[in-house]
Amino acid sequence: MKKFIAVFFLLILSPKIAYATDDFLVSGEATYEVDGSATKVTQEISITNATTEVHATDFTLSLKGAEVSQARAFTEDGELEVELTKGDVVKLKVLFDESIVGEGNSQNFTIEYLDASVVRVSGDVTEVSIPKLATETFDTYLIRLKVPNSFGAHSYMSPPPDNELGTGGFTTYYFDKAVVTLGVSAAFGKFQVFSFDLTYHLQNPLALPTEMEVALPPDTSFQKIFYQSVSPKPDNILVDPDGNWLAVYNLHARERLDVRAIGVVQVFASPWRQFASNSPLEGSVYWQVEDPKVVEIANGLASPKEIYDYVVNTLNYNYEKVTTGSKRLGALSALENPAESICTEFTDLFIALARAKGIPAREVNGYAYTDNTSLRPLALVADVLHAWPEYWDSERDLWVPVDPTWGKTTGGVDYFTKLDMRHINFVMHGVSPELPIPPGSYKLGANPQKDVFVALGELPQNTSSIPAISISQRGSLPFQGLVLVAEIENPGPAALYDQKVELFFDSAKKYESNLTTLLPYEKRILEFTVPYGFLGSSMPETAELYVGNAREEFATNKNPALARDVIAISLTVVFCVAGVVIYIRRRK
Repeated sequence: MKKFIAVFFLLILSPKIAYATDDFLVSGEATYEVDGSATKVTQEISITNATTEVHATDFTLSLKGAEVSQARAFTEDGELEVELTKGDVVKLKVLFDESIVGEGNSQNFTIEYLDASVVRVSGDVTEVSIPKLATETFDTYLIRLKVPNSFGAHSYMSPPPDNELGTGGFTTYYFDKAVVTLGVSAAFGKFQVFSFDLTYHLQNPLALPTEMEVALPPDTSFQKIFYQSVSPKPDNILVDPDGNWLAVYNLHARERLDVRAIGVVQVFASPWRQFASNSPLEGSVYWQVEDPKVVEIANGLASPKEIYDYVVNTLNYNYEKVTTGSKRLGALSALENPAESICTEFTDLFIALARAKGIPAREVNGYAYTDNTSLRPLALVADVLHAWPEYWDSERDLWVPVDPTWGKTTGGVDYFTKLDMRHINFVMHGVSPELPIPPGSYKLGANPQKDVFVALGELPQNTSSIPAISISQRGSLPFQGLVLVAEIENPGPAALYDQKVELFFDSAKKYESNLTTLLPYEKRILEFTVPYGFLGSSMPETAELYVGNAREEFATNKNPALARDVIAISLTVVFCVAGVVIYIRRRK
């Protein structure tokens, strides 16, 4: 399996010196050499006196969330003393042996250390978290990210580096201060894989049989689903206008049913397929697209990126609301109470502003894989789900996911240009802001159990589906052709797309069409009329039906049909002759 490496610039780098920054010009170059479990970090720093009155006696480098070891500092003349203080914020205090005085003179030194927090290996993904600069600290700053060529070409890097250079088995990416202060994210590879185990609890409260549906995680432009089992097997599976996959179950009166779906999701960095669906612009109780305040704000924003930035800069995430099951505010109330926002408010405000601007947008409920709930929180109480918006890019014919919530909580990481491969789509809400409900929300009883389990996984050995075809015939009257009834079912594990359907009579093609989509466990019925002719002269002996790579042959039983018609003709002649004879005898 191909290795996938993602790089995220997330944390906060905040060097502090004992004097006002106006007294010094501070420049730095940081090199992060990713190779192994611990990353070697080299900070080359220069402090230049801006006046003759002051000079630097020490320098403190503060790193949030770092796991620093083997720290040392030195100049070209020798080692410097370093005081390491560990905690949520790690501090590296460098004490200078001698003072450099005089305007324009510089204290040049290097800090080296290993940081075990930079590299995180999770399944097929190696993530690298590199501190983000505090803008007020350095006057000039450069970051070099040095990665082995074995990582492969990057699938995205946002913002793009100022330069990149390959040498000695490594590729080095260069970012200057202006870029780094905005946050940088990159990924090497094509996809990430997660396994999931979902349980749905259904109950028919009626005294009559009824049909119920559950939403299964669907294929989207950025994810592909492989189902290992759905138990019990659905009676059928449908697609709604938003592209949701709805498994259909017929429940008896008062019946209770637990449905369990087990599978694997492959999350891509770039679209693997385009999916057309409705492009809603209507308002709702949560998306007040016609409210004057919403319209006024939307008119001042020119693009989805500006809408994203406005939401990130306007709302504040309230961590206390995450576990309380708080009421969903909607876009307008979020504007009135910006400090009371969680992921649903960030999402609702983006959707309302986008639709008010004439840009189709919708909500996604799903699972966002996170190992740091402070930087990347989850908010929907039902099995710790997450919400984020998508907008329709008409130039690319693509629903584009973005995450303004994590853009806020990470302090500016770019979740607009490229979403990471940690977001798993469970349901899309375009027509309705609430339906279908996502996995994890099908609860029964006063003490519901956990129903959503997601973990890093591997692609299954079998990723291809082959349609199952069964053909039967519907009887016809004498002298008429047969009707072939073909049931086509996808047994899984994956959806089938653009399947060519061909029908041959005695090896001659008579019918061709295209089956655009056949979802896992979905059934389709196709009917074909078999030509007949006089006394079966045009009737073929065999019919062959091809659906994609599947083939099914059916014998039309031409001879029995011909015998049936001969018997019918004979009986008709006999009855006619008998009728004539009886008529003549009665006339006599």
